[in-house]
Order: sequence, then structure tokens, then C-alpha cells
Amino acid sequence: CWTALHALGMYIDDAAHVSIDDALFDAQGAPWLVNGQQMHRAQAHFEAVKRVFHSFGLETAKEQPPSFMVELLGVELSLGEQRMRLAPRKRGKYADVCKAMAARQSCPLPEYLSVMGKLNFAAICFPRGGQWLHAPWRSARARFRTRTGQVMLSVAARRSFEQWASELEQEQHVGVPLAATGSVKPSDPSSLSIYADAAKDCPGAGFGAWCVSGDELLYVQGTWSELERQMLICDLELAASTLALVALQPEVGKRHVCSFTDNTVAMAAMRTLVPSTAAMQAMTADRVTWMLEHDIVEATARITSKS
Repeated sequence: CWTALHALGMYIDDAAHVSIDDALFDAQGAPWLVNGQQMHRAQAHFEAVKRVFHSFGLETAKEQPPSFMVELLGVELSLGEQRMRLAPRKRGKYADVCKAMAARQSCPLPEYLSVMGKLNFAAICFPRGGQWLHAPWRSARARFRTRTGQVMLSVAARRSFEQWASELEQEQHVGVPLAATGSVKPSDPSSLSIYADAAKDCPGAGFGAWCVSGDELLYVQGTWSELERQMLICDLELAASTLALVALQPEVGKRHVCSFTDNTVAMAAMRTLVPSTAAMQAMTADRVTWMLEHDIVEATARITSKS
């Protein structure tokens, strides 16, 4: 990984290239000059990519020379700010689509799925946006109730489209950090590791979680109410991890958190932010809001109870 000098990614007919932008020298150690200017690796890669395209008889369009910020598939990638955002033009286009959907009572299925596909894509840059897709997807799944196959938009679905439109029209679009969860490691002193577990079918069932800060062990525990014990175990496992996060992270103060759980469904909910059960959807919405407000970067992993 550390010796890689470039990477190329391609999606159908859009290509993006990342390079180390160091100055180049020839085999004798002399600067490689082009028109009196020393060539840099990123520019050399850019010229090489264009030559390869042209050698296959392909025209290149919307070329973006080496830069610290590029727009790819309607997404801005900024190395300088270390952020990824939906480009302004795409935000405006998607906002108009959402406002139009919020004003409708029904929609043909193909058109509806096209809109949902756009918003699924936009949710990459709007973490909380995934929580506003649950009601619209429920409307899509209920289409069998109509004779024509039309999707009937519920009040909740139309409200979700309104939320999307409002968010997309905000001038301040923070986006998401250019970061990989693999960079958040339990062994890293700047990371906080939290281990949470829940029980359901036993006397006094509840949850427990702990972490280590310096040479101090911190833990939180509690018991479920009778109403809470009627929930699925995956719901309770996500609740345990969420309660642990909001209780322990402020005590330690580290922004990078490794959350360990022994439940794969809860782990998937924390990773994808689009769980299937209504309880987890509600918890995830609050969880995402809290993490955004506290600028938390989280990585999740499964660890068995025995381990």
C-alpha cells in the first residue's frame, strides 16, 4: 500500500486517477523537463491516461487536469479539505426532483425507483439521508395494493421527500470526511474501543458495555423494561451499543471509536445505517444525529461473546 504511486478507478465511462505529485528525474538524476518545466508524476500520469484512451480511438471529454479537487459522478472530492460532497448542480437537480415527488399522491413504479436510486446515491454524502428513505421504500413495497401498479405515496413518504429537498437546498453542505474505517484501529492510541453486549431471555436481562481509558476501566450497565424485552435481540444489541457510545465517548473524549458487538445484524445497522426493523431505524436516526453533532468517526466489528 505504501509503495503504490497511483490508482485508477472507472465506472462505465467515467475514470478517476490518483497520483503522488512528486517531481520526476531521468535515469541519470537530471530533472525531466518539458517546455522548460520539470514534469511531475501526476501530470505524466494524466498525459499517459489520455494517450491510452486515444490509442483505442476513444475521445476524452470533461477532462480535469491534476488538482486537489475533482468532480466525479456529480461528487466533489477535495484533498485539501479532506471532504466528499455532492456537487452543487446535482444537489439542485435532486432537490427539484424531491419537491416534485413531495407534491404527488402517486407515481409509476419505474419513475419512482429511478428517484429512489438517485437518493440512495446522494445518501453517500448525506449520512442522515438514509434515514429519510425508510418511508418511501415502504410505499414502494406496498404497490401491490393498487390495480395499476402505481406507487401510492404515504404522508410519511412525502414528508421524507420534503426533508431531502430541504437538506439538499442548504447552502452549507458539509459532506463526509475522506476517511476509511480501516484507519480507525483498536491499537491506535487516538481510538476508543467500546465493547457492548445485551441479554434478553434471562432474569434481570439488560445490557453492559465497557472501555479502557489510560489505566482506568469505565463501564455502563442497565436492565431492560418489560416493554423493551419484547423487542428483537438485534434491536437490543444496537440499543446496547448506542447507549454505550453516548455514555462512554464523552467521558474519554476521543473522536475515533471502534464499536464491538457480537450481533451481526446490529453490526450491519451500524455500518450501513439502513437497518430493516422499525426500532433499529428509529435508533439509527438518533444515533447518526448524535454522531454528527459530536463529530464522531466510527468503525464497527463483530466479536463473539466467548471471545
